[in-house]
This record gives sequence, C-alpha cells and structure tokens, in this order.
Amino acid sequence: MKGKGETVSVTSSGEQTDYASAVSSQRAQIYWQCRRGMLELDLLLQAFLDHRYEHALPEERSAFEALLKYPDALLFKYIMGRVVPTDSQLAHVVNLLRGPTPA
Repeated sequence: MKGKGETVSVTSSGEQTDYASAVSSQRAQIYWQCRRGMLELDLLLQAFLDHRYEHALPEERSAFEALLKYPDALLFKYIMGRVVPTDSQLAHVVNLLRGPTPA
C-alpha cells in the first residue's frame, strides 16, 4: 500500500517502481548527512543540496556525496581554502560550495 504523495510507475515489463519514493528517501538521507557539528558546514552543504544538487552532473553528485563522508575538520579546511583536495572532482565541488548560491 502506498502512502500519500507516493507515485508508482509501471515499466514495460509490468514491474512496479517507487521512483519518487526512492528519490525522496535518497534525498532525505543526503540531507541528514549534511547536518554536521558546525553550523557553517550545515548551511553550505544544505544550500548546495537545495539549490545545486538536483541539476548537478552525476560526477558532481558523487563527489558531493563523497565529501559528506569526510570529517568536519577536514571538510572545513577544504571549504576555507586551507587545504585543496587532490581529487579534481572533489576540488570542483568544493569550489561550487564556496561560490555564491544560485537564486
């Protein structure tokens, strides 16, 4: 039984998928990972999730999700520009986090 607001689509083979539910669940999980021990990180990470994540390229999404696994102290150093990630895709996403949030 589906809850209110959940959509079910049927594939050509007749299999049901809860795409909207899966996307919503994944986003909720990522949102929870954006909640950190530092308010500054919370604000920057959640702003990226709210304003950029949906339209980001798959490799940018992967890099963002990878950054969420880093400890707060290192992530803060990345965002403050004190340390630059050696991985170019991580460095790219850090630059996006540091830049202005699109309107």
